[in-house]
Amino acid sequence: NMVFVQNNCHMIEFEGRRIAICGSRGWICPGQDGFSENDRRIYDREVGRLRLSLEDGKKSGADQIIGVLHFPPTNDKMQSSGFTELMSMYGVETCVYGHLHGKDAFKNGIKGVFNGVRYELVSLDYLDAEPKEVIL
Repeated sequence: NMVFVQNNCHMIEFEGRRIAICGSRGWICPGQDGFSENDRRIYDREVGRLRLSLEDGKKSGADQIIGVLHFPPTNDKMQSSGFTELMSMYGVETCVYGHLHGKDAFKNGIKGVFNGVRYELVSLDYLDAEPKEVIL
């Protein structure tokens, strides 16, 4: 079964708790080399989609929120972005993301705790095709 998250959340029940899966595709963030006006348009749209998803999670009465993005939530300098600000503002505990492929790219993704949110890179090759358990 697949569930698409766009401007909404997907709620799961786990050990009596309601957990909202919230996210968007994301996009490259301001401050990234080559960030253009076209990138700004897509970035702003994706930040808005994340906000709508997180709002849906809160309105749905989630006990916990997990964030999901395809793109990393920061630029390659690990600077705050609209994505990281929203994750912190809405009390996201963990955010998983992918998109970074190849050993040279792995260093460009935030890993660990940043402003109270734990960020995990889960791209297939970073994990050597081993599934990553998200601790709830």
